[in-house]
Amino acid sequence: MRDVFLAAGAHRTSGEGDAPEDANRLRRMDRFGRAGYLAGTRAFAAAGLVREARPHPRHGVVVGTRHGCRSAITEHAARLEAATRVEDLAPSIFAATVHNTVNGELAIGLGFGGVSETIVSGRTAGLEALIYGARRVAAGDADRILVVAAEGIDDAMRDAWEEEKSAFGERAAGVELVESAAAVLLEARETSDFPRFLEGCLFFEPDARRAAARFFEWVKGVEARAAGLATPPTVRLCGPAYEDFLEGNSEKENAKEARVERFAAAGVYEISCELEARTTQAADELRPHSPSKKIRVYVTRDMTGAVAAVALMSSL
Repeated sequence: MRDVFLAAGAHRTSGEGDAPEDANRLRRMDRFGRAGYLAGTRAFAAAGLVREARPHPRHGVVVGTRHGCRSAITEHAARLEAATRVEDLAPSIFAATVHNTVNGELAIGLGFGGVSETIVSGRTAGLEALIYGARRVAAGDADRILVVAAEGIDDAMRDAWEEEKSAFGERAAGVELVESAAAVLLEARETSDFPRFLEGCLFFEPDARRAAARFFEWVKGVEARAAGLATPPTVRLCGPAYEDFLEGNSEKENAKEARVERFAAAGVYEISCELEARTTQAADELRPHSPSKKIRVYVTRDMTGAVAAVALMSSL
């Protein structure tokens, strides 16, 4: 198995302007497509890469999302129901009614001709995509995979979210739904100063406390396998805590960021922000006489029971 490193990251949130050079391409996309495409191309550019003349068969794209092209599907269905003639339909909207539109647009735009997968599962889909992509690179199925997690949010989805979070009780009060997308670029390398993918964890456990216990058993295993090479893992719960999962045992509790709901983009968004921050940090910031590596664990949980976690090891 090969070592897999996160060579670059980028993110996009609602309210940001679109790239003018991509205006014609973006015009044909729905909100999900635009968010994912822009995050993916930003990560590609952040890595200093340029598109090759021909699609590269060893480079691929993996996308994770909770809702995907839901808004395009519902808009197309509404138009279809109300249509009295063919001209009442919109081919551009119909073209966006498949969840792998982000994969296709990025493959065309960046020249990726290899692995192409879309995971539509829930809040854990972003980290699921990262785990899947890293395992494909580690196994030698690809040399480079762009992992994208994206959610396009329209008014109907915001209304649905208000109804959904009302069932979560007081902990959901004031949580803001934000359209978000993030991307990280995975590469196989023998060695690198970039964060290295250590392990991924996926399981299903509806009970929050049992899920936490199972999760920390996995974290202990990660720590044991890295004994002497890194400081004890720090854990970050990505997204709001709506239940007693990891209560008191993760970073950023009660922070402003914890009151933002990004759905499946949450985990990859957190990771991409830290990757972007690396460019402004000095490599010698570590304390003397301390292990040279740090392990960070990012975890997301869907209240239905799904848990996804990623452990990364880096020098910062």
